[in-house]
Amino acid sequence: MSTEFGIALCALIGVIALFFNLETLKIQVNVLERKVELLRNYNESQERFINVLLKHVDQNVCDIRRLSESCSQIDDLGTKIKVSQKDIERTLDMIEELKAKRSMDILDKLREENKE
Repeated sequence: MSTEFGIALCALIGVIALFFNLETLKIQVNVLERKVELLRNYNESQERFINVLLKHVDQNVCDIRRLSESCSQIDDLGTKIKVSQKDIERTLDMIEELKAKRSMDILDKLREENKE
């Protein structure tokens, strides 16, 4: 009987060991499930963050395009201003020439009047 008792005792110890091992595995599975859930939440938050960053990048691209267009318009205005300055300088030169001519005409007229 002693052998049977030993075998039964070993079997009982084996069952108890398996029970504790099973409980340990359940705890480990629960911990892993929590970690997986945390990782999922982290991934979702990272995806939202990436989407926000992508929106900002898209907005920055639009802003850069607008700035580029504005710079082109400023360059065009600079060119127009230079052309206008040259036109103004020519106009002022013409005015000076007309003043000089007018002065000469007046002097000529006065000379003619003095001769008479």
